[in-house]
Amino acid sequence: MPNFTSKVFASDTLDYSKLSTQLSPHIKKIINMKNIVGLSLALVDGDKIVWSEGFGFTDQKKQKNTTPNTPFRVGSITKLFTALSTLQFEERGLIDIDQPLSAYLERFSMKSRFSDESPITIRNILTHHSGIPTDLYKGQWNKNRFTQLVEQLRNEYVSYPPRFVLSYSNIGYSLLGSMIENISKTTYENVINDNIIHSLNMHNTGFHPSTLFFMPSKAFDTDEQVQKILSIRDIPAMGLYSSANDLAKFIRLFTDRDSELHQTIISDEKIEEMFEHQNSEVQLDFDDKIGLPWILDQCAIVDAGKIAEHGGTTMYYSSQMMISSDYDLGVIVMANTQGSRSTVNQIAEVVLKKALDLKHGAMENHTPMIAENYPVDAVPNPSSVGGDYVTDLGLVSLDTIEQELCACSNKKIIDLVPLPNGWFNLQNSKPGPDGAMTPKVTEKIIGEHQVMIVKNKQGRTHRFGTLMPNRAIPSEWKKRLGQYEIINQDDSFPIDQVSLTEKDNHIYLGYRMPRLSSMIIELPLSPITSTEAVTVGLGRTRGETIQIEQFNADEGEEHLLFSGLIARKISH
Repeated sequence: MPNFTSKVFASDTLDYSKLSTQLSPHIKKIINMKNIVGLSLALVDGDKIVWSEGFGFTDQKKQKNTTPNTPFRVGSITKLFTALSTLQFEERGLIDIDQPLSAYLERFSMKSRFSDESPITIRNILTHHSGIPTDLYKGQWNKNRFTQLVEQLRNEYVSYPPRFVLSYSNIGYSLLGSMIENISKTTYENVINDNIIHSLNMHNTGFHPSTLFFMPSKAFDTDEQVQKILSIRDIPAMGLYSSANDLAKFIRLFTDRDSELHQTIISDEKIEEMFEHQNSEVQLDFDDKIGLPWILDQCAIVDAGKIAEHGGTTMYYSSQMMISSDYDLGVIVMANTQGSRSTVNQIAEVVLKKALDLKHGAMENHTPMIAENYPVDAVPNPSSVGGDYVTDLGLVSLDTIEQELCACSNKKIIDLVPLPNGWFNLQNSKPGPDGAMTPKVTEKIIGEHQVMIVKNKQGRTHRFGTLMPNRAIPSEWKKRLGQYEIINQDDSFPIDQVSLTEKDNHIYLGYRMPRLSSMIIELPLSPITSTEAVTVGLGRTRGETIQIEQFNADEGEEHLLFSGLIARKISH
């Protein structure tokens, strides 16, 4: 059995030992049940780290215990450091985040097919509203320098115009890293180290294991087998290593209102701006709120006030940071095992909720906060009567006439119960806190897009899916159906079983990433010209362009281009 390393502190008025005594046994049970090899956490109240603990192993073979000082790869929490550095540059008068990125990164340019010719601003990128694709697979998992993306992207299309829809972009943050280098005339890593990491005395934080005081945790797959940690090109998006105790120091920037660091690192005003709702005017985002670049008010804790959070998942590591800015509480949870993201999120939310309960109990005249109501005009358009919707869970068919919802992948049918104003309850759904059945679903037409939306237990609405175009597959695209192989493969992160297939009168791009999963990823396509198609839907990985390039015109040979990869057809 593993040992568990813990430190619990008493704040000026609260004793957090009760919280750790209550939660530690449950966390141990959960990580054993979920086969998570190692996990660490830290809880911050104001300017103090009030609980930090390690669970399980950082090296299972050597029985080396995880501690709060064990570094993990933190994934997209790196974006918080890149955003903070960008705002530092603005505060020093070096940039204006509402100016085009090209003003500070002259070579940056991407192709667009949209009539909206608004430039992509730095704020657009910080808030994931730039329209830049999510990833560029070619070269993502190797030692290529992220600065090369500026030239590679010149031949790629944007997925959407700026401020059209929330669409997560890793390579957008790599471009911010390139901008930071271009302005500072030194490396991105040097800037982050000098202006943030060293200033906060984060000794177990950096971009390469050799720079850390302790060696980082090993990485484990779902079978608890050690896996090689791959190099990452997109360092400004997801390349940082850090420990729970070090990230607790980072959290104190946001929970310690009287910190002198607000003068030496960044001002109170910029900290507040990072928590401000940035996309209130973007209709397609519904209640998916984002700051700079914190995700805002999405957790299920009712009486927490304003909650800001950001997670990270890279290959085998997962992390989740949450801050209650109204009550100066923050938590970081990290794990070293593939598939641990949902567990990490759950633990972070539970720890924050219990800390809030403890702090609320000690506060005089505390009035519990009431969950916000998020009304949405969801009366369907008369022409909106259902259809096939592209979702992150695959194709989902909504029939508002027959009142059925069908998951196309497994043909599971769920009956719908009609409600006023065009909403439907899912049959046998569980009651929410107010006794209402949840979740609820409906359709809505916004501009040219018909979307399926859901309302959760907290009354927040989210875009769940986008209507699949009902168009015949053009003959030139039907001829391209078949199996393909990548001819510019990255050996460290291969992509195989590439195909164009037809199902239910729709064309799909299929491929597999064997380092991540044995499952085939299938993305529905909508051909828009004889040589271009886009992935159907809105948001992450959607709206991205697949191009056909003539390779050998005399022989009629073509190449399939997507995400920087080149594929040739090998069979029908």
